[in-house]
Amino acid sequence: MFYKVGATDAIVSAWHDLPLYAGASDDQLVLTCVTEIPKGTRAKLELSKEEPHNPIKQDIFKSKEGQPLRYFSYGDMPFNYGFLPRTWEDPVHIDPNTKCIGDGDPVDVVHIGTPHRVGTYGPVRILGVLGLIDEGETDWKIIVESVSATAGEGYGMLSKVPQELQATIIDWFENYKVPDGKKRNEFAFNKVIKDAETALSIVSQCASQYNALVEGKCVNPGYWLR
Repeated sequence: MFYKVGATDAIVSAWHDLPLYAGASDDQLVLTCVTEIPKGTRAKLELSKEEPHNPIKQDIFKSKEGQPLRYFSYGDMPFNYGFLPRTWEDPVHIDPNTKCIGDGDPVDVVHIGTPHRVGTYGPVRILGVLGLIDEGETDWKIIVESVSATAGEGYGMLSKVPQELQATIIDWFENYKVPDGKKRNEFAFNKVIKDAETALSIVSQCASQYNALVEGKCVNPGYWLR
Protein backbone atom coordinates (compact mmCIF):
# COMPACT_ATOMS: atom_id res chain seq x y z
CA MET A 1 0.00 0.00 0.00
CA PHE A 2 1.32 3.43 -1.04
CA TYR A 3 0.11 6.91 -0.08
CA LYS A 4 -0.79 9.52 -2.72
CA VAL A 5 -1.55 13.22 -2.16
CA GLY A 6 -2.62 16.24 -4.17
CA ALA A 7 -3.95 16.70 -7.67
CA THR A 8 -0.86 15.03 -9.13
CA ASP A 9 -1.27 11.88 -7.01
CA ALA A 10 2.32 12.25 -5.85
CA ILE A 11 3.47 9.23 -3.83
CA VAL A 12 4.59 10.04 -0.29
CA SER A 13 5.99 8.09 2.62
CA ALA A 14 3.84 7.51 5.70
CA TRP A 15 7.07 7.23 7.70
CA HIS A 16 8.74 10.44 6.51
CA ASP A 17 5.97 12.74 5.25
CA LEU A 18 3.24 12.47 7.89
CA PRO A 19 3.73 14.59 11.03
CA LEU A 20 4.53 12.98 14.37
CA TYR A 21 2.63 15.51 16.46
CA ALA A 22 -0.99 16.01 15.46
CA GLY A 23 -2.42 18.24 18.20
CA ALA A 24 -2.06 21.88 19.18
CA SER A 25 1.50 23.12 19.56
CA ASP A 26 1.29 22.85 23.34
CA ASP A 27 -0.23 19.33 23.36
CA GLN A 28 2.45 16.73 22.67
CA LEU A 29 0.21 13.92 23.92
CA VAL A 30 -1.64 13.94 20.57
CA LEU A 31 0.27 12.06 17.88
CA THR A 32 -0.30 10.65 14.40
CA CYS A 33 -0.84 6.88 14.28
CA VAL A 34 -0.64 4.85 11.06
CA THR A 35 -2.49 1.51 11.13
CA GLU A 36 -0.63 -1.50 9.74
CA ILE A 37 -2.65 -4.38 11.23
CA PRO A 38 -6.38 -3.94 11.94
CA LYS A 39 -7.91 -5.27 15.12
CA GLY A 40 -9.35 -8.77 14.66
CA THR A 41 -7.02 -9.82 11.82
CA ARG A 42 -3.96 -12.10 11.58
CA ALA A 43 -1.95 -11.04 8.51
CA LYS A 44 1.35 -9.48 9.62
CA LEU A 45 1.61 -6.27 7.63
CA GLU A 46 4.34 -3.71 8.21
CA LEU A 47 6.04 -0.68 6.75
CA SER A 48 8.90 -1.50 4.39
CA LYS A 49 11.84 0.65 5.45
CA GLU A 50 13.99 -0.26 2.46
CA GLU A 51 11.62 0.16 -0.51
CA PRO A 52 11.02 3.55 -2.16
CA HIS A 53 8.23 5.49 -0.44
CA ASN A 54 8.06 2.86 2.34
CA PRO A 55 4.85 0.99 1.39
CA ILE A 56 2.90 -1.10 3.88
CA LYS A 57 3.03 -4.75 2.80
CA GLN A 58 2.65 -8.23 4.23
CA ASP A 59 5.74 -9.68 5.89
CA ILE A 60 7.21 -13.02 4.83
CA PHE A 61 9.06 -15.86 6.57
CA LYS A 62 12.49 -15.21 5.07
CA SER A 63 14.01 -18.37 6.58
CA LYS A 64 11.29 -20.77 5.38
CA GLU A 65 11.23 -22.52 2.02
CA GLY A 66 9.28 -20.49 -0.49
CA GLN A 67 9.21 -17.50 1.90
CA PRO A 68 5.48 -17.80 2.71
CA LEU A 69 3.42 -14.84 3.88
CA ARG A 70 3.32 -14.33 7.63
CA TYR A 71 0.19 -14.71 9.75
CA PHE A 72 -0.06 -14.64 13.53
CA SER A 73 -0.50 -18.18 14.85
CA TYR A 74 -1.35 -16.95 18.35
CA GLY A 75 -4.73 -15.59 17.28
CA ASP A 76 -6.43 -12.47 16.00
CA MET A 77 -4.79 -9.15 16.84
CA PRO A 78 -6.75 -7.85 19.88
CA PHE A 79 -6.13 -4.18 19.01
CA ASN A 80 -5.16 -2.03 16.05
CA TYR A 81 -1.41 -2.05 15.53
CA GLY A 82 0.70 0.52 13.75
CA PHE A 83 3.53 3.02 14.05
CA LEU A 84 4.41 6.65 14.75
CA PRO A 85 5.76 8.64 11.77
CA ARG A 86 9.18 10.26 12.09
CA THR A 87 10.35 8.00 14.90
CA TRP A 88 13.04 5.32 14.95
CA GLU A 89 14.60 2.98 17.50
CA ASP A 90 18.34 3.19 16.88
CA PRO A 91 19.86 -0.33 16.62
CA VAL A 92 23.15 1.01 18.02
CA HIS A 93 21.73 2.91 21.01
CA ILE A 94 21.46 0.94 24.28
CA ASP A 95 18.33 2.07 26.10
CA PRO A 96 18.88 2.66 29.84
CA ASN A 97 15.48 1.16 30.74
CA THR A 98 15.75 -2.07 28.76
CA LYS A 99 19.56 -2.38 28.63
CA CYS A 100 19.09 -3.42 24.98
CA ILE A 101 19.66 -1.88 21.56
CA GLY A 102 16.74 -0.61 19.49
CA ASP A 103 15.04 -2.81 16.91
CA GLY A 104 15.66 -0.45 13.98
CA ASP A 105 11.97 0.27 13.35
CA PRO A 106 9.62 3.21 13.83
CA VAL A 107 7.99 3.18 17.27
CA ASP A 108 5.04 0.77 17.41
CA VAL A 109 1.54 1.74 18.48
CA VAL A 110 -1.19 -0.26 20.23
CA HIS A 111 -4.40 1.53 19.27
CA ILE A 112 -7.27 0.39 21.47
CA GLY A 113 -10.84 0.90 20.33
CA THR A 114 -12.81 -0.06 17.22
CA PRO A 115 -11.11 -1.69 14.19
CA HIS A 116 -9.35 0.54 11.64
CA ARG A 117 -8.50 -0.29 8.03
CA VAL A 118 -4.94 -0.90 6.84
CA GLY A 119 -3.27 2.42 6.09
CA THR A 120 -5.67 4.52 8.13
CA TYR A 121 -3.94 7.38 9.90
CA GLY A 122 -5.09 10.11 12.24
CA PRO A 123 -4.68 11.78 15.63
CA VAL A 124 -4.46 9.64 18.76
CA ARG A 125 -3.87 10.42 22.41
CA ILE A 126 -1.09 8.76 24.40
CA LEU A 127 -2.23 6.65 27.35
CA GLY A 128 0.95 4.77 28.26
CA VAL A 129 3.83 2.59 27.13
CA LEU A 130 4.79 -1.08 27.36
CA GLY A 131 8.52 -1.80 27.36
CA LEU A 132 8.85 -4.96 25.26
CA ILE A 133 12.21 -6.70 24.88
CA ASP A 134 11.82 -8.76 21.71
CA GLU A 135 14.63 -11.27 21.14
CA GLY A 136 17.12 -8.99 22.88
CA GLU A 137 16.01 -5.73 21.24
CA THR A 138 14.11 -2.74 22.61
CA ASP A 139 10.65 -2.61 21.02
CA TRP A 140 8.48 0.07 22.65
CA LYS A 141 4.69 -0.20 22.37
CA ILE A 142 2.93 3.15 22.81
CA ILE A 143 -0.65 2.64 24.03
CA VAL A 144 -3.10 5.12 22.49
CA GLU A 145 -6.76 5.79 21.77
CA SER A 146 -8.45 7.92 19.12
CA VAL A 147 -8.81 11.59 19.97
CA SER A 148 -12.34 11.36 18.55
CA ALA A 149 -13.36 8.55 20.95
CA THR A 150 -16.64 9.44 22.63
CA ALA A 151 -17.03 9.65 26.38
CA GLY A 152 -18.47 6.14 26.43
CA GLU A 153 -15.68 4.66 24.29
CA GLY A 154 -12.56 6.49 25.44
CA TYR A 155 -10.57 6.28 28.68
CA GLY A 156 -8.64 9.54 28.76
CA MET A 157 -5.85 8.18 30.94
CA LEU A 158 -4.09 4.90 31.67
CA SER A 159 -5.60 4.50 35.13
CA LYS A 160 -9.05 4.18 33.54
CA VAL A 161 -8.04 1.46 31.07
CA PRO A 162 -9.46 -1.81 32.50
CA GLN A 163 -6.87 -4.14 33.99
CA GLU A 164 -8.28 -6.95 31.86
CA LEU A 165 -7.47 -5.00 28.69
CA GLN A 166 -3.99 -4.12 29.93
CA ALA A 167 -3.42 -7.81 30.74
CA THR A 168 -4.56 -8.78 27.22
CA ILE A 169 -2.02 -6.40 25.68
CA ILE A 170 0.80 -7.75 27.85
CA ASP A 171 -0.18 -11.36 27.20
CA TRP A 172 -0.21 -10.87 23.45
CA PHE A 173 3.30 -9.45 23.28
CA GLU A 174 4.66 -11.95 25.77
CA ASN A 175 3.37 -15.03 23.98
CA TYR A 176 2.60 -14.33 20.31
CA LYS A 177 5.82 -15.94 19.06
CA VAL A 178 5.49 -19.09 21.19
CA PRO A 179 3.39 -21.02 18.60
CA ASP A 180 6.25 -20.47 16.13
CA GLY A 181 8.69 -22.24 18.45
CA LYS A 182 10.25 -19.15 20.04
CA LYS A 183 10.61 -18.17 23.68
CA ARG A 184 8.31 -15.82 25.55
CA ASN A 185 9.31 -12.18 25.26
CA GLU A 186 10.58 -10.14 28.20
CA PHE A 187 9.73 -6.64 29.42
CA ALA A 188 11.15 -3.55 31.06
CA PHE A 189 9.43 -1.98 34.09
CA ASN A 190 8.57 -5.38 35.60
CA LYS A 191 5.99 -6.05 32.87
CA VAL A 192 3.92 -3.00 33.86
CA ILE A 193 2.44 -0.51 31.40
CA LYS A 194 3.82 2.91 32.37
CA ASP A 195 1.98 6.23 32.21
CA ALA A 196 1.67 8.84 29.45
CA GLU A 197 4.51 10.96 30.83
CA THR A 198 6.93 8.04 30.48
CA ALA A 199 5.56 7.28 27.02
CA LEU A 200 6.01 10.88 25.89
CA SER A 201 9.64 10.86 27.03
CA ILE A 202 10.30 7.70 24.99
CA VAL A 203 8.55 9.13 21.91
CA SER A 204 10.69 12.28 22.17
CA GLN A 205 13.85 10.19 22.44
CA CYS A 206 12.93 8.11 19.39
CA ALA A 207 12.01 11.25 17.43
CA SER A 208 15.51 12.56 18.13
CA GLN A 209 17.00 9.27 16.94
CA TYR A 210 14.93 9.54 13.75
CA ASN A 211 16.17 13.09 13.16
CA ALA A 212 19.75 11.90 13.54
CA LEU A 213 19.06 9.17 10.96
CA VAL A 214 17.60 11.44 8.26
CA GLU A 215 20.20 14.16 8.91
CA GLY A 216 23.01 11.67 8.32
CA LYS A 217 24.35 11.86 11.86
CA CYS A 218 24.30 8.08 12.24
CA VAL A 219 24.74 5.11 9.92
CA ASN A 220 21.81 4.37 7.58
CA PRO A 221 21.40 0.54 7.52
CA GLY A 222 19.88 0.73 4.02
CA TYR A 223 16.56 2.53 4.53
CA TRP A 224 14.77 4.65 1.92
CA LEU A 225 14.84 8.17 3.36
CA ARG A 226 13.42 10.25 0.45
